[in-house]
Amino acid sequence: MSNKGAFTEAIRFFAGKEILHPDKFYRLSAEARVKAFSVSHVTSLRVLKDLHAEVEKVLTDGGTLKGFQEAFNDILRNSGYAPANPRHIEIVFRQNIQTSYNVGRYAKQTERAELRPFWVYNSIDDSGTTPLCYELGGHGSRPAVCYRYDHPFWDKYYPPNHFG
Repeated sequence: MSNKGAFTEAIRFFAGKEILHPDKFYRLSAEARVKAFSVSHVTSLRVLKDLHAEVEKVLTDGGTLKGFQEAFNDILRNSGYAPANPRHIEIVFRQNIQTSYNVGRYAKQTERAELRPFWVYNSIDDSGTTPLCYELGGHGSRPAVCYRYDHPFWDKYYPPNHFG
């Protein structure tokens, strides 16, 4: 089964995000922030637009974190900003790529929900595993959880749940 539609939805979702100055972005509710794009410490809307375009390029054409970090810092340097901390750039990358991908994936899963009505939450077991992920299970001695697509669990825990 192809995920092409999921990627199309991911690109569409990200392209539709409103680009905002960080001050405006952080005044939004958590729900509203999902539909907006900003980068902490970047106050120029032109630079924010360039960074947004770089994320969209990765979604559209593919790319690596390393390549994104280089392009991100090139945009900053060319605009008079100091280079950003690699960890900060990684968070920008992961938040936007993962959220967009999962919005697209959710759209495709709900489209096919009658054919595949049960969804499994299976968290990753690595050095970044958080207490929430351990609680939800899917690794070690904790079994993955499985609920119908319309169960209230998914309203709260459909990935991604956190970053960094």
